This record gives sequence, structure tokens and C-alpha cells, in this order.
Amino acid sequence: MADVDNAAETEKPDGATAQWRAFIQNSLRVRLDQGKFLQLAHELTARSPIPGLKLASFLLGSQTASSKIVDPRIPIFSEQLLEARIINTDDILAALFQQHSDRTDAQKNGSNHNGSELAAIILEHLTKGFVTSKSPYTIPETRQSLVVLARWLESIVTAASAGDALMQQLEHQAHPICDSLGLLATAMLENPRVVGVVAKVISKGMPVIC
Repeated sequence: MADVDNAAETEKPDGATAQWRAFIQNSLRVRLDQGKFLQLAHELTARSPIPGLKLASFLLGSQTASSKIVDPRIPIFSEQLLEARIINTDDILAALFQQHSDRTDAQKNGSNHNGSELAAIILEHLTKGFVTSKSPYTIPETRQSLVVLARWLESIVTAASAGDALMQQLEHQAHPICDSLGLLATAMLENPRVVGVVAKVISKGMPVIC
């Protein structure tokens, strides 16, 4: 399960981390087919498991800043890992949120990062999962997904209301992401599992998001 407060990994890479990073990079480099990718991912999960957030960050971070076209295998591999339960919805959301924050900081410093289109594609896939009730699978996944979504929306609202002209310009460029987040929020709040979790938590007097 993703930990939003510790999304940035600071420890030195261990053997499992290095194996997964190399696997992701090589899979994209040789244009590995979907069936083979999933087979090898299952084998590597059994042999060298790593946290889902770290894996999601490796995969989504593989979209290079200089590339003008989204690598189609990144969202495909992401969807495969999600359906195989190797990573969870909240892992993907947290990784996207962290990269969005990092990208905004980089843009403020003059760097050119292209990732809004990839984020919009990934968010669309997540939305379909909630619409079709394929996601979420567990209560912790549901709650953490709500937490990440709420914090992401809050950061957008804060930036828009801060009066920072540059930040407002950057957020204007990210309108597709805002639209995608809105659709995801609607899908989540209409998902029977999410509604059930929210209702149960509220009935016990507990905060849904903390």
C-alpha cells in the first residue's frame, strides 16, 4: 500500500530494487510483449518483491522528460500490473501525484518535463476500473486512494488560489489532469465498494481521510 507521506524513496537501492529497475528499463527498451512482461513480472514478484509504490514510480518515471510522445507500453504495463494485483490503485495514484509535484517544481526552475499526457491516460484507466467495479479490492486500498486523490485536488486548489502567476500558468497547462481527476473522483464516489467503506467509517465516527 502506498504511503503518500513517504512517496520519495531515499534509501540506497537494494538487490530487489535494482532488479526491478533493470527489468522495467529493459522491458521498455526491447519493446517486450504484454504476455511475456506479465509472466516475468510474476516471477520477479515471487523472487524479489518490492513495495507497490516503488514499482509504480519506476514504471511511470520511465517516461523521459525529453520525449514528446508517450510510450504506449507504460500505461499498458501499468494496467497489467494493476490487474495482476502486483500494484494497487493507491500505488499508481501516489506515484502520479509525486511526479506531478516534482514536475511542477522542475518547471518553476525552467526544466521541460512532459508527463501530463501520460498522467491523463493512466487516470483514465483507473477511472474505468472504478466504473466497472474492478477496483478497489481492499479497504486500505480504498481509503488510501481517497487520501491521495484529496491531497492532489487540494494541491491544485491551493496553487490556483495562491495568486502565483507562474503556478497558475503551469496548472493551466495541466487542465487535462484536472479533468481526469474530476472524472476519477466521480467514479470513485459512485463505486459501491467505496460508498460502502465511506458509509461504514462514517457510521463509526471515524475520519474517512486522515
